[in-house]
Amino acid sequence: MHNIDVAISGSLDLNVIFKVILEEVTRMFSVDAAAILRLDPYTGVLKYEKWRGFRISNPSKVNLNIGEGLAGVAAMERKTIQVAKLCEIEWDFIQFPFLIKEDAISYYAVPLINKGRVEEVLEIFHRESLDVSKEWLDFLETLGGQTALAIDRAEMVHQCKIQIIN
Repeated sequence: MHNIDVAISGSLDLNVIFKVILEEVTRMFSVDAAAILRLDPYTGVLKYEKWRGFRISNPSKVNLNIGEGLAGVAAMERKTIQVAKLCEIEWDFIQFPFLIKEDAISYYAVPLINKGRVEEVLEIFHRESLDVSKEWLDFLETLGGQTALAIDRAEMVHQCKIQIIN
């Protein structure tokens, strides 16, 4: 958690923040892959911004409206979506082909909420079934909250720089 705190407080570069978050999430939670989707404020579409651990897929081609796909549902409902076995839920033809190519079995999506708004979703994937505790899930959600704050802080500083330049 210390590495995440240092990255969040020590950098205003979103690429650095995303990279560290994804590295630490996959390491700390012992999962195969992780991704951050960002909500485009103009189109209302969630797009894969950064990812780590995928074998063959390029998720940047997957775009989800709010309510579409598991990440879209997490954003719409503003709550964590957890699926222990993807094969046991109803197919989602937008996001599932990508998940199947990656051999994902367990899936979690955490909406990143800041100032009452969902602007990103953190996803984690594992190629085996995960047996998680309430503490594990609480820790994941806490990390999601920290990530949302870091993104907001970096974007505020960026906006201030743009206003100063103009």
